[in-house]
Amino acid sequence: MSPEFESIYQRHALTSYEKQLRLADVIGMRSWRFSMEDGCLTFEEEGEAPHASAPIVFAAQLLGTIAYNDSTWLWSWANEASQIPSALTRDAQRLRAADPATEWTTSQFALNLDNADEHRLAMASSGLLAPDLILAVQRSSCCATSDCACSNRTGRELSARSPRRSPAAPLRTIAPR
Repeated sequence: MSPEFESIYQRHALTSYEKQLRLADVIGMRSWRFSMEDGCLTFEEEGEAPHASAPIVFAAQLLGTIAYNDSTWLWSWANEASQIPSALTRDAQRLRAADPATEWTTSQFALNLDNADEHRLAMASSGLLAPDLILAVQRSSCCATSDCACSNRTGRELSARSPRRSPAAPLRTIAPR
């Protein structure tokens, strides 16, 4: 990663980590699903128990995808094969247009997965975009650890906005729907 990236990451790492902790507090151990059609990221409790709370729904943006076989990142705005709706790539496009460092303008580049570059990229992006929450989607089952709020096999990095209430609602607070 470039020195410019490292500087941006260092500037935003703590606030991005705080966002991850806030998300973990909100979602707890809920399972999740993502709809590519409308960009909704839904967290809900397992089972049909009467004590189960209502699902929590967030509007999400796809930053990019990770190819673990060759340790590369591909920005969502450049990923034609996945047919990601352009509405879900707006944040990635904003980062590209801002041109903060070469990592945000190069469509595909190598990652050092041992250095958690995929998470560091999501955290730095979160700081630049200032979304309320950040979700790093990676390989296995749901977790709430220091380096990810939740993970799965999709290999996509998401920036999650506050829960969706209505199309006109501001995306600033963290509260269930």
